[in-house]
Amino acid sequence: MLSVLRALRAAAMAGGTRLYVCVWRLAMEAGGRNTRFTCLLFAMCLLTACVSPYGPIGIFGGIDAKQTAPGRYSLHAKGNGSTSVATLQSYMHRKATELCPNGFALENMNTRGDEYSYQIPIKRYEIYADAVCK
Repeated sequence: MLSVLRALRAAAMAGGTRLYVCVWRLAMEAGGRNTRFTCLLFAMCLLTACVSPYGPIGIFGGIDAKQTAPGRYSLHAKGNGSTSVATLQSYMHRKATELCPNGFALENMNTRGDEYSYQIPIKRYEIYADAVCK
């Protein structure tokens, strides 16, 4: 059991992610009573600490597009606590390239960030923009 807790601590230190630290604290509070619980908690941490995927918006974030007029799309990218604004912007450009193969212009780009907390504050972002095809 001690080796599992040491592995959790090593992952927390190497990754530098606040979520790993949170899981480490929860594992320590569990007091090492249940190895399965600790391993399950760590696995859930690994799954939720990933950057939002490129794809339709789901529980971990993503990007969606809605056609508002011919050659004009409304884009919405949503991230989780591990997704940077730069990653969401690259998703916007990738989606606009898919929708407008002959070129595009992004207009009215707005970034919104909110902070939520369960003992450790985590910032997550959403970006809205209009893609206009050339």
